[in-house]
Amino acid sequence: MSENISEVLLFTYIPFVLLVLILLSNKPKEETRDIKFYWGNRIQERINLKDNKLLPLLYWIITIGVILLLTVIFLFMGNLKIVDISKISYILPISKGKEVFVTDLAVASAYSLVLALKKKIYLGISIQDVLNNTFLPDILQFISINSIIIMIGIGVYRIEYMAGSLKLLIVIVTKITYWLWNLNILCLFCEMVRMFTRVTKSELKAFNALRYRINDCYKIENENIVNEIPLKAISEYLLEKIQKEYIKIAGKGKEIDKVKIKSRKIEKNKWITLSCSVWMSITVIIFIGMGLLMHFWGNTNVPISFVYIILVITVLLFVIGSWKNVWADLFQDKIFYIFKQGKKKKIVMRGSNPIWKKRYEVIESIQDLMGLYKILLDNDIRERDRNVIIQTIDDYIESEKLRNVLKLLICYLEYSNVFSRISSSEDIAKFQTTINTNKKVKKISLEYTLSNAVLCEIYKNAMIKNGSKNYQKLGNKKFDSMIEYINKCIDAKNKHHRGSIPKFV
Repeated sequence: MSENISEVLLFTYIPFVLLVLILLSNKPKEETRDIKFYWGNRIQERINLKDNKLLPLLYWIITIGVILLLTVIFLFMGNLKIVDISKISYILPISKGKEVFVTDLAVASAYSLVLALKKKIYLGISIQDVLNNTFLPDILQFISINSIIIMIGIGVYRIEYMAGSLKLLIVIVTKITYWLWNLNILCLFCEMVRMFTRVTKSELKAFNALRYRINDCYKIENENIVNEIPLKAISEYLLEKIQKEYIKIAGKGKEIDKVKIKSRKIEKNKWITLSCSVWMSITVIIFIGMGLLMHFWGNTNVPISFVYIILVITVLLFVIGSWKNVWADLFQDKIFYIFKQGKKKKIVMRGSNPIWKKRYEVIESIQDLMGLYKILLDNDIRERDRNVIIQTIDDYIESEKLRNVLKLLICYLEYSNVFSRISSSEDIAKFQTTINTNKKVKKISLEYTLSNAVLCEIYKNAMIKNGSKNYQKLGNKKFDSMIEYINKCIDAKNKHHRGSIPKFV
């Protein structure tokens, strides 16, 4: 009976998950579609680095799926006489609910104590930022889910008048979950030890969160601690990542021609759809394959007609999900970049595709560098210290185009900082000295397209045309006005060759 139940669960789990995901993917009406629908949340304004409504559901899906697969594997091994299932009940921790409860409280208390620390590492970066850049929050999620399943298993096991085979199945599931719970506890301990024994690297990784501070003033409590040495160390760390990832995308000694930012909701990219369908199909094949293996090689009484019906339902749900792009919502971000290099087009985005996700690290690091510079601006740190970042760009970035992109983005921050206040002649002159180009910025160049794409993702401002917003297109008027200002200054400089013309260093 236990094998019958596990086989039914194995076959029905995936179609159930597929159905739930399809039902949760209902699209809003046309009149309610806005920036959030087409482009996602403004994540840079959020302190919570992993704000995703689907994440809790995914944690449950992954946990239950792993437990179910391990249960089936164990039963299959028992059927092949590799393990003795009859003896398993004597070693299960059925009476250890109190142990699980106490351990969970200890883990939560330890994590809360660490999280409550107010120690600032540098530039306002706290222990919370360090923790959010580790796997600790994810491990805690899995620990809590494992604990709930263990408690439910212990409670159900104590129900009287339950068939022996069903009780055995509950025992096996509880046991497997218990060992997964222990494994997660061990992983949590190892991750915390690794984090606190590799302080320098952990602190540098904390600056991967700076992009989330671009739109939020990040106050430095003691401005006197800001000096060239740590600024240079942080800049080098971020720029090394930018340089490394850019070379991986473009190739050694090669350049990207231009960049476009697109919404997955608007442009149905076939490669994104295919990638997501492949990931979901792998999951489906694993479960269906295990189910078929157990059905034809095991001692089960599940009707073959039931198996065929479930297979048909699963395939139909999978096709419907692919057609409605549900799997893309599950596995990929709403925004993606197209890097054009000659005739080649390369997708850059966050999500399950490891190649595209790795490429996206260059965008993240660029945004982190902007966040670092924005902190200095928000706290009125002297120009000499800010120039450390600009000098480090010249030292570490080999590509001239990429250097111009980074400096153009820094110029935008300076420009935005100046014109957010009273625009005095001194302020404008200060901005002019930060401009680091001697040629006009063309809108078809990498300098403009990549800078514009990065800013569009950060701020997500809808394009305004004839006084109304077009949520399907992003635009940044302030950036375009800055480019217009730069080009006018260069035209004036080239025309008149006068010392009073704005200086471009």
